[in-house]
Amino acid sequence: MITAIRGHLRLIPDAESDEQDIWRGLRHKDLRRPVVDFLWKGIHRAHRIGQFWLKIPGHEDRAVCEWCNEQDSLEHILLQCSAVGQSTVWDLAKAAWNRKNSSWVPLKLHDLLAIGPRSRVLMPGKPTAGHLARFWRILISESAYLIWKLRCERVIGRSEDNHWQHKTANVRACWLSTMNSRLRQDATGTSHKFGRLALEKNLVIKTWEYVIKGEDMISTDWTSQKRVLVGIDPELAREPEPGDHRVPH
Repeated sequence: MITAIRGHLRLIPDAESDEQDIWRGLRHKDLRRPVVDFLWKGIHRAHRIGQFWLKIPGHEDRAVCEWCNEQDSLEHILLQCSAVGQSTVWDLAKAAWNRKNSSWVPLKLHDLLAIGPRSRVLMPGKPTAGHLARFWRILISESAYLIWKLRCERVIGRSEDNHWQHKTANVRACWLSTMNSRLRQDATGTSHKFGRLALEKNLVIKTWEYVIKGEDMISTDWTSQKRVLVGIDPELAREPEPGDHRVPH
């Protein structure tokens, strides 16, 4: 998998493709530990999906996605499966990224697994601004991990009902909850009590710029306003397609 990821990165102008850069990207402080474990297993092909089950006599049927009748794989789960979940999550991620006045580029599995070096070369011909790269790392990693969790709930948690799947409204609610949790984590992380480990307030504010509900009605430094409920704009769940939406400046 590492060889394929490096080959993908070599096709992207100015992207770092050394193996060390890929592993270093997984250790980035912007990624939560469960997400890191998920991506690490993805690179090592350690998830019990698809081909894994072909090696287990009597369980070969688990190698196939029941919704699509295709062999399961991490790429299929995260980017292709027709069951309710992945396409809805990526539509939400696209809407959030579009708020940043940045063009959404269709994702490939190797973009997700090489999230560190990939996040630094999002803009053709120029380095990605720090706050944009940070938002992309959070947005993409959390969205991919949520898709994985939704899939596990459907395939494992609801295994007794082959026809069960999530409702689109519930998927949207889960995504908003996930992103709100990361936003609140960022706000808490700016506290002086963390000393040198505290997040820079301006970086956090720029990271979440344009995706917060009622942003023009709250303080510029919303990280320290304990009594103000700051959250991701739920209108993202009803955002028009890119091209139809004018991004604020």
